Amino acid sequence: MFDGEPDLGRRANGVAAFDTRPLVLPEPLLVEIGYMLGSRASASAEADFLRDVADGLYTVESIFRWCVGALAERLGITRVATLDTRHFPVVKPRHISAFTLLP
Repeated sequence: MFDGEPDLGRRANGVAAFDTRPLVLPEPLLVEIGYMLGSRASASAEADFLRDVADGLYTVESIFRWCVGALAERLGITRVATLDTRHFPVVKPRHISAFTLLP
């Protein structure tokens, strides 16, 4: 039961059964899920979740580059300082064809 909504768990399982691709989890959410499982379920549930993450059951996505990209887009910035030259180019701004990555 979730906050007085006994139907919520069933509906959530239905969503998971509908699409068998790995769920995408933002990195910061891993900490929250781990904490909730450890404090509200058990250490074993938390360990099972972390094992599932390690086994690739979930796709873990860094949100940092997306936040930086969204802010740069909002402010009209065209050049971004980053050391993430391998992953940052996938961020596609709407106001220019691509960010100029520095250094």
